[in-house]
Amino acid sequence: MIIQNIVVDHLMMVGKLFSLENPVIAWSQSVIGGLYVPYSPLLLRAFDCHINIELCHSVKAIQYICSYINKGSDQAAFSIESRDEIKAFQNGRYTSSSKAAWRIFDFTIFQLSVHHENGQRVYFTDQNARERLENVRNTTLMAFFELGSRDDFAKTLFYIKVPSYYTFTNNRFNRRKKGEPIVQYPGVKKSNVLGRVYTVHSSNVECYYLRMLLHHVRGPTSFLDLKNS
Repeated sequence: MIIQNIVVDHLMMVGKLFSLENPVIAWSQSVIGGLYVPYSPLLLRAFDCHINIELCHSVKAIQYICSYINKGSDQAAFSIESRDEIKAFQNGRYTSSSKAAWRIFDFTIFQLSVHHENGQRVYFTDQNARERLENVRNTTLMAFFELGSRDDFAKTLFYIKVPSYYTFTNNRFNRRKKGEPIVQYPGVKKSNVLGRVYTVHSSNVECYYLRMLLHHVRGPTSFLDLKNS
């Protein structure tokens, strides 16, 4: 058996085995060198057994174990696109169906206040503070309670429906003089005015549910009457 060093593509020296031209007769058998692999006499003596050795040493043997040490730095394919977000942005106004209906029919919106008992807003200056506190003006909610105690038709209405039949002048609700007559109630006329109760956040629990009661109780005459209805 002959061992010859050869050079492969990865610039490493590896051994190549060549069989002898003439086989050797051992134990009545014909033996050729190609049937055997290199061995280490030192290992045979140390372990007292037959050990065949095959050594793999090349760049290919370690490139996946050592995190591509021969591959180079990490690379990625990318491209650059021009993106102008300012030009791509469009500013517009969105009109909902309710907004469109209001614009088409031109309904008048009347704001209705909501507050706790003795919790209405009072605006004053240093000059008229005492006068304003002694003569607190009626809010639309207070006027609604007062209206329910003197007008039978108002007792059939929810708070939000009052502006359609009454005007609010001098801190008081009065029947409208113009509009479509209501046959069942002589002297009552209806217009296209819509009432809207101010929004209350749910964190203000008592006032939030007070607003809900005003949408479900007809013609209350006081805060107590509203809560007990």
